[in-house]
Amino acid sequence: MAERTFNFNVGIMGHVDSGKTTLAKALSTVASTAAFDKHPQSKQRGITLDLGFSSFLVDIPEKLKSKESKFSDYDTLQITLVDCPGHGSLFRTVIGGSRIMDMVLLVIDICKGIQPQTAECIVLADITCPKRMLIALNKIDLLPNEGKAKATAIEKFQRRLRKTLQNTSFADVPMIAVSALDEAEKSETLKTLIDCLVDQVYCPHRSAEGKFLFYVDHCFNVKGQGTVLTGTVISGSVGVKSVVEIPTLNEKRKIKSIQIFHKAVESIAQGSRAGICVAQFDTSRLERGVVCESNCLQKIQYGVVSVSAIVHYKHPLRNNSKFHVTVGYETVIGKFIFFHCEPHKCRCAPAGQFALESNYLKQEDENMMPDANDSSYPLHRYAVVQFEQAIFCFNQAQYIASKLDQPLEVSACRIAFHGQMLQMMPSNEHSTNWLKTLPVFKRKIKRGTICNILDQHTVAVRGMFSKTSSLVPFLGCKVTLLNEHRTEGVIEGWFGKSGKIKVRFPNPLSEQFMQTVTASSANTGDSSRTVLLEFQASVFDSQNRMLRVGFRRIFNQRALWKQNQLTASWFMTSIQTERISANRQISCRSVCCSATVFKKRKFYHGKDEDNEEEYEEESATSVNESDDNNDDEEYAGSKKITMNVLTPRLDSVVKAGFAFSKKIATDFILEGKVFVNGERVFKKGYEVCSRDTIDVLLGRSSECEKFVDVARLILLNVSHTKVGSKLSIVARRWKRLTVNEYNSYV
Repeated sequence: MAERTFNFNVGIMGHVDSGKTTLAKALSTVASTAAFDKHPQSKQRGITLDLGFSSFLVDIPEKLKSKESKFSDYDTLQITLVDCPGHGSLFRTVIGGSRIMDMVLLVIDICKGIQPQTAECIVLADITCPKRMLIALNKIDLLPNEGKAKATAIEKFQRRLRKTLQNTSFADVPMIAVSALDEAEKSETLKTLIDCLVDQVYCPHRSAEGKFLFYVDHCFNVKGQGTVLTGTVISGSVGVKSVVEIPTLNEKRKIKSIQIFHKAVESIAQGSRAGICVAQFDTSRLERGVVCESNCLQKIQYGVVSVSAIVHYKHPLRNNSKFHVTVGYETVIGKFIFFHCEPHKCRCAPAGQFALESNYLKQEDENMMPDANDSSYPLHRYAVVQFEQAIFCFNQAQYIASKLDQPLEVSACRIAFHGQMLQMMPSNEHSTNWLKTLPVFKRKIKRGTICNILDQHTVAVRGMFSKTSSLVPFLGCKVTLLNEHRTEGVIEGWFGKSGKIKVRFPNPLSEQFMQTVTASSANTGDSSRTVLLEFQASVFDSQNRMLRVGFRRIFNQRALWKQNQLTASWFMTSIQTERISANRQISCRSVCCSATVFKKRKFYHGKDEDNEEEYEEESATSVNESDDNNDDEEYAGSKKITMNVLTPRLDSVVKAGFAFSKKIATDFILEGKVFVNGERVFKKGYEVCSRDTIDVLLGRSSECEKFVDVARLILLNVSHTKVGSKLSIVARRWKRLTVNEYNSYV
């Protein structure tokens, strides 16, 4: 029966010239790819330039089997040593290799103590292998050897180092004093180090399930065999004769053979260190990268990531700042926009997962580094990252952001933050459309001053808008008068043509206040006459800027006064000008529906619905209808259509979807007869997207006064056409649908 071996990866980190490679060579029995500075430049310069791999085998001790029951299935333990470069300019190589490590062996020159790259290695290990570290205090042969001087020096250094690590997850890790060169001490100290290393071994999560993902660290040709890819299995499993994909080359190869440290095997699984032989290709095209199952990775240029800040990074995380982002072995520059959940109102999914159904606030520049002890500190932080060049990535991939261009003379931490990839935008998708779906807002405030008292309920305010501003998005917005009672009112419309607006308060203003305003000038600086409008604007949707203002707008300027006469409520159900979330409660089941072609109607305020203007049916060349014999009652009376439009504007979609003329579609919108996801929309340029439901109000149903007739479009998919710049929209259309949701539409 073949010997069963468990592989455990240990990364050897430390400052340059601390003795990492010498220690790895002393511990190892089998050398592998680039081990012990085989690279010619490494020998010439005398430092490690690349990741080096070697290993040694030990029997699994009984105490380890009793501690971890999974070890009972194995006979031997293979410790794979990953020798990392120590020079600061090569730190990106260390960051790339950290993803494959199960534990860190930190090598410190006991004569020099903690040096700049030593500190960075501790920070990196705290990210990738928290609490999993063994510290080797190397070069003890250089300490004074008179009497107890050496033991005293070692003990003193350990106390000082323990104090340095007390605020990390490595406060209680073992420290072993070793000498990798001195023959007198080498044998004993290395045996102690190996025993302690084996004692620290644990059973990482290993599973053959999931998609195969293999991080390639070296690539070379073998004459007569093919190309050998050496690396570590990150997830899944693979066997000989399987077909794998090399995403960066856009090529697929069949696996000819697999070896683990010169031993041929039939398959490998997560955690294995192996070499895969495939059909030969030009190795200069692939230095490092990923080999995986077909379609396992996505090529992306934008993404949403979680953000965990590094406390040792002393610079603020500013919006639109650029960092070196390492995902796997790939390092690219990315630009970040930071945002977070609202303090005390966190609605993030469990474990801080980003959710499109939640709402988030953009990080304010004046609050870039909030106090974590402050109760207002956001519970979860995120960022939108834009990569300067597209990378291959998978969901939940770990990343590390750092400032590797920082001068090495500056002894400061270069690792800024880290996290996971939560949302990805495929590189073939239009970035503007994808960004608009992100519910990220920024706080905005507008201030104005009362300049005229019109009556006890109405005032004129100046300074809040200019005369060229569009007031339509703000009609019906709640505003606050900064008097002692914090009186709330609603923006009602323009007052004249000089940029003043009319604000109405549901509660009458006091006589004293009105006399004070009338008697004094608007330029006195009296804060009690200041009117405040607070709202949140979309960060990425420039077409629909005003968002989440805590109110409901009530109709457009023409109908506002009429609506106020009809109801005593100040907050009618209508539109918010943000991206309106899909209303899952809108039912497609009608009380009565007809698939016959309806007559298009035009409605006017002050006219009865019977006095409708009729229009002849126009040919809609941009719409293709397909026979959809769907027996589901949910879609009875509907047809599936495909239409081509230049833009996703509401007026264009209504015009094409219902075969209206441009004037008719515009009139329907301006008269408040068009609804998106149950919310009334007045903006012609509002951009719709997939899964939106568009209703056009046709009037009260002849069947029952409590019912209304609507024409309905449900947008199933919005995508770019293969030829040209048009958008192809697949939708389901009801030309007439009788629904019992009267109060939502009138």
